[in-house]
Amino acid sequence: MSSGRKTKTVQTTMTNGSIEIGYYVESCIDEFIENLINNSYNKKRSLVKYMKAHRVKKGDCKSILDTCTSMRDELDSILVDKDPELIEGYSYLTTPKIKKLREFVHSLCVDIKSYSTITRKRKKLTPEKMLEKFQYLEELPKGSLKSFDPKRLFDIECFIAYNVKTGDLFYYKTDTKFEVKGTTLLNFNEKESYCCRVGRKGMSFVVSLTEGVPSRAEKTMAKIKTKKKACTGRFNINTILLRVLL
Repeated sequence: MSSGRKTKTVQTTMTNGSIEIGYYVESCIDEFIENLINNSYNKKRSLVKYMKAHRVKKGDCKSILDTCTSMRDELDSILVDKDPELIEGYSYLTTPKIKKLREFVHSLCVDIKSYSTITRKRKKLTPEKMLEKFQYLEELPKGSLKSFDPKRLFDIECFIAYNVKTGDLFYYKTDTKFEVKGTTLLNFNEKESYCCRVGRKGMSFVVSLTEGVPSRAEKTMAKIKTKKKACTGRFNINTILLRVLL
């Protein structure tokens, strides 16, 4: 161990499985400090490569990360807070060298965190699963207007919907794939999707959007003069899935 002050040795709170990597990290820090003191060259190390090569368990990295983070915070207390006690403890290093040590310890923290982070593969949900809580209006009284099958939401790029209670018309477009969580539509393009009030045009206008080719419906909607608002993606039992456009 180098002379001078360090928070606590890396192996202080070690589990049995992390003792070896703990000693390695501590020796890296000691060597770095010795090289700083002697004005020697500090070669760049990749802790991630070492941990991969030695198949370190990710669960054994927490105590190492905690200790390195604690040391980094201690060095920050010198550089930022000008803690007199810590300044005295690290008096064998100049401020520029303390900065270099801080950068090195920070790189260790980054490597350990990068290696130990467990990325869980997102479970792919089926259309049926995503639509379990989804709410929409299946059809108007007497079947004058019916929703398209909501399962189609996951295979289309653009559609229109209409809330029969509020009179709001919705235009939804996606650059990827629509998804549904609960009663909310996800992954729609927030800039190109919009909501507007039909107003006096009423139901006859809404029905006309289901007739003719899709491009005609888009052009008709573009002519609506009421102010366009941002879509929220929320659906309820008053909203009919009017038409697939693309």
